[in-house]
Amino acid sequence: MSGDDLARRIFRAAAWYGLATGAFLTAVFCGWLPGLDPAAVHPEHRAGFVCTLLAWQWAFLCIAREPSRLQPLMAPAAAEKLGFAAVAGVLVSTHRSPAVLGWFAAIDSVFGLLFIVAA
Repeated sequence: MSGDDLARRIFRAAAWYGLATGAFLTAVFCGWLPGLDPAAVHPEHRAGFVCTLLAWQWAFLCIAREPSRLQPLMAPAAAEKLGFAAVAGVLVSTHRSPAVLGWFAAIDSVFGLLFIVAA
């Protein structure tokens, strides 16, 4: 498998994972899932987070389409994944976010490292 093929697969997988996660978060933030309180987060933070998440998924799909041309964008993409994982790890370890966030942080850590490998 060539480097471009590997990058295509990694970034495409990350984009589809992110779109699925974004759909789930939208359901949580809009109060469509029973038992979850969307009022715990300000609406502008919810909307901003989901919009930023979706913008990055679009960027990942663009990178997957032309990895050689968009290789300089792979480092910021890795920073996005690893940055979220670090912040989420701190929030979970200080009991300021639910433990389930740790699983999402772990998945983002893996994607961040794979982005570095793909670069």
